[in-house]
Amino acid sequence: MKIFKRSLSVFLLLLLVISCSTTTMESQVDQLKAISKKHIADTRLEVFDIEKNGNIIEVRTSNANVFQEISALNNNHIKLTLLPEKSLETQYGVINLSAANIRSERRHGSELLTQGILGQPVKIFDQKGDWYKIQTPDKYLGWVDDYGVHPMTEKEMKSWNKADKIIFLEHAGFVYAEENSDGEIVSDIVLGNMLKLTGKTHRFYQVEFPDGRTGYVKKSEATTEQEWLDNIEVTGENLAAIAKKFMGVPYLWGGTSAKALDCSGFMKTVYFMHGIILQRDASQQALWGEEVSMAEDYAHLQIGDLIFFGSNPERITHVGLYLGDKEFIHEAGRVKINSLDPDAANYSGYRASSVRGVRRIIESVDKPGISSYKTHEFYK
Repeated sequence: MKIFKRSLSVFLLLLLVISCSTTTMESQVDQLKAISKKHIADTRLEVFDIEKNGNIIEVRTSNANVFQEISALNNNHIKLTLLPEKSLETQYGVINLSAANIRSERRHGSELLTQGILGQPVKIFDQKGDWYKIQTPDKYLGWVDDYGVHPMTEKEMKSWNKADKIIFLEHAGFVYAEENSDGEIVSDIVLGNMLKLTGKTHRFYQVEFPDGRTGYVKKSEATTEQEWLDNIEVTGENLAAIAKKFMGVPYLWGGTSAKALDCSGFMKTVYFMHGIILQRDASQQALWGEEVSMAEDYAHLQIGDLIFFGSNPERITHVGLYLGDKEFIHEAGRVKINSLDPDAANYSGYRASSVRGVRRIIESVDKPGISSYKTHEFYK
């Protein structure tokens, strides 16, 4: 009986120690999260990853202020890393699929945050197994598997950016193994995809993928990067024209390619094809550009303006492109055109009641939040 009581006392003491230890670790985690919230305003644009591993708390962050404040705690139970990870030989990369899925966690079942498109330069912040934590040109962060991105050194990245390239101009097509559109296919390809230009024939561009694969793209479906840039004319009418080519394209949360889109991914794609890089989400896009005053008859709006919607002014949840005459085009289930005019057949009372603001992008390129392809650091 005495042995039993002694064993029970030891067991209860052990439970108490474990409970106290767990409570202490949870309080430390809460403290670290509080530090991150103090310095990181938008977690979509900066890294703060925290994991418990036994009695060690692993913290990985891209914010220097968070790193410094946590370092000052001198806590031996915290393993702290400032990203990009210095041990990575390749801190750059190029998207290697027509549309690469970028997720919230290192598993294919996790939330689709956004997509990268073929030929798009990225920065690599971290690597765990076959997954890379990357940052896209709009500063968005997420995990992509090793099929989706081809890692590069800084020298290789600069070489890729300086190389002659082609940009695909149709909604969808293929890269062929030979100069024969009836032959073997290397990959699919979608609007805005870019590949290194290595040669030309009568009907095809000879191209190279970031990972070294080669193929042929029809000249009738693409143009050179330089010709594309030389011929860009950013007007509201041109923005509206390319937006209308997406009519009927289905909705996909996180989608930013011509295959499927979400509302802000649609706006990003339309503007990218005019050499302009917007922020990723509608709530971010609503912060930048020239603010347009709202009149009841929408008289101040111009074709090409971004029109924002939400449950309240502080919560923007949707965005569309203004087409004039109180009409706008947006991605909601599919790309479609609705009207703010109650007398119109395509009137949307729901959208009309939730208009929260308008931003003019055209006159704000290379100002905060709106970048030009020609000058963006990722493409240099």
